[in-house]
Amino acid sequence: MTRWLSRRASLRCRRGTAAVEFALLAPLFIGVLAAFSDLGIGAYRHMQAVEAAEAGAQSAVRQGYNSAAVEAAAAGATSLPSISTSSTQFCGCPSGTALAAVGCGTTCPDGAAAGGYVTVSVATPYTALLPYPGIASPLTLSAQSTVRLQ
Repeated sequence: MTRWLSRRASLRCRRGTAAVEFALLAPLFIGVLAAFSDLGIGAYRHMQAVEAAEAGAQSAVRQGYNSAAVEAAAAGATSLPSISTSSTQFCGCPSGTALAAVGCGTTCPDGAAAGGYVTVSVATPYTALLPYPGIASPLTLSAQSTVRLQ
């Protein structure tokens, strides 16, 4: 009879259960935390690329279009490694939410003269800390900003 009681008592003993549960779930929590941190770093770097493109566009508005100066302003606005910048100047007519590229000096469908625009593009590679299915590594993060000059 005492043997049966000691067996029932050992089944009710819960000492160490929390440690076992923690040992089983800790790797899962660490993996989720690492994935969210990694994706957060990628999102932050994309925001830096967007800010760099906007800084280049602001430089074109303030100082006029000079390709080298605009690209230098974009590259200098961020600390991203291996950033590539480019800028183009074009004439266009606004049509809804888009710009229709037209020849400079032409008249837009609404009767206004075509405006001068600058587009600044920024791209930088991002290598994730963890491999994710369906996401290439390294991933190119890019941003673009377009402003009207005149």
